[in-house]
Amino acid sequence: SNGKRVKDNNGEENPDNLSRAALFNCQANLFKSLTEYDKALDYYLRALEIFKKAGELDEGAIVMSNMGNIYLIIEKYESALKQFNEALEINTRLNNLAVMAMDYNNLGVTYRYLKNYEKSLECHLKSIDIYKQLDRKADLLKAYYNLASIYISLKDYNKAFENFTLSLDMSKQLRFDLGLLYNNYGIGCLYSDMNNYQKSNEHLKEALRLGEAFKLPENRISCLHEL
Repeated sequence: SNGKRVKDNNGEENPDNLSRAALFNCQANLFKSLTEYDKALDYYLRALEIFKKAGELDEGAIVMSNMGNIYLIIEKYESALKQFNEALEINTRLNNLAVMAMDYNNLGVTYRYLKNYEKSLECHLKSIDIYKQLDRKADLLKAYYNLASIYISLKDYNKAFENFTLSLDMSKQLRFDLGLLYNNYGIGCLYSDMNNYQKSNEHLKEALRLGEAFKLPENRISCLHEL
């Protein structure tokens, strides 16, 4: 935060405005969790307007990313791209590397939904470069998983396997069970595509075991279908 404050109608500084913006952002997050997305967007916009007037660019960029994620959920992908690109532009100017990596990741996910796989790949690779630079292993393992998913869409199964394995190894290292679940499932599906059913069953059964521990019925159904 750069410390600037919004001035009221008399030209005086009004420090309460940023508190209101933070409150609007919290209310938006609450509406998002309740899946009331129109209300969430409305409150994000209120927060964004205040942050922009205050010159609080970093806070504004966070709100833009939050809005982009809502647009992803409601499948308004072009609107999501607009918000993520604006957030990236601000964070690049501010040299907020960790947040830039998140912006690139969000763009990569959005381009994947739009089936623009080459652009998605480009964004995910930029995200990974930054996470490596910052040694952010927890973020890196998720980025490798996303990259593997893109390679599947591009039908480059060797690269997909390589990135699932990188993500799986990091998940083991960090004892991140959800990462173990998703990567075992991804690798199991890949082995199935390559007609290596013994290896496929090993990984899918492990994913199923983890899915039951997490009480994830969707995961269980997916794994049983593959088995």
